[in-house]
Amino acid sequence: MTKMLRLAFALVLLVASFGAVAAEVKPFAREDLASDAVRLAEDFRKETIKIGAKIKGRSPDQLLKNAAAFVTASDFKAAAEQIGAAIAAAPKDAAPWLAYAHLGQAADDAKAEGRNHRRLRGL
Repeated sequence: MTKMLRLAFALVLLVASFGAVAAEVKPFAREDLASDAVRLAEDFRKETIKIGAKIKGRSPDQLLKNAAAFVTASDFKAAAEQIGAAIAAAPKDAAPWLAYAHLGQAADDAKAEGRNHRRLRGL
């Protein structure tokens, strides 16, 4: 009986120590980048209000498809509006953020007007 009690006590201590170690382990995160992303998403939300009629009733996926069409037509400003609206609609979805980064690169490659602003915001 005491052997079972010792084993149970050892298991409890083992589980408790793993819990303490797990609580100390933090995933890699940079708070400055996280706050920058929140601030940028808020900027996109404010900009989206200005173009509300253009995006009304569209899903983030549809907005990204529209943006792709604008990029093909080299209308980077309109593409940025659509992607910004997609980010505002789904700020935790990676696809619109990635699309915005690609937009910055495409605008830079095309030497489009305002390319530096878009490229820097997309980094």
